[in-house]
Amino acid sequence: KQTREAADQSQCDSSRRPPQLLQDCNTQPCPPRGRRCLSHTLCLLRFGSKPCVHRWSTGGWSSCSATCGVGLMTRSVACTRRPFRGSNHTEVLKAEDCPSPKPSPVQACNRFDCPPMWDPRDWGKCSRSCGGGVQRRQVLCKQRLADGSILDLPNTFCPSKSPVTQQTCARQDCPAMWVTTEWSQVQDSDMIRRVY
Repeated sequence: KQTREAADQSQCDSSRRPPQLLQDCNTQPCPPRGRRCLSHTLCLLRFGSKPCVHRWSTGGWSSCSATCGVGLMTRSVACTRRPFRGSNHTEVLKAEDCPSPKPSPVQACNRFDCPPMWDPRDWGKCSRSCGGGVQRRQVLCKQRLADGSILDLPNTFCPSKSPVTQQTCARQDCPAMWVTTEWSQVQDSDMIRRVY
């Protein structure tokens, strides 16, 4: 019979007892900055609840560092606390003050093969220092794969128009300089040469 009156616990069936309802406790602010708040584990052992709510705060993911062939996205991850429940103010703590595991600040993105592309190398040295020379470079056909590796391919796999592999350089005029011919003998013992 249900009378809704308080009875001695010995008269109740313990297997049908409802779970104890949760209630807030230790809602006072954390100690000033000079004294550290208890660690997450110690708070749980001593109070059964966290007087300081330590948690990982994460920022938004950055854009991917690559459009294909595996890139990286990054975000900020910090251990923070609110001095008391309902506070909008947060303080940054040391990483060891928060529970493990720490959320990852990095993750892979765009993990698929890139299309084959031309890979032009640096230009070589100019063949002349003035008066017009030629410099050359290698242009290779490559493909970045989803695992981050780079595959060398035959040129036929890349787009039809390859970047130029040679160009003119040192096009400025050379400075004027004296040019002499070999000595030649005229008449008996005189020697002459032409100077331009």
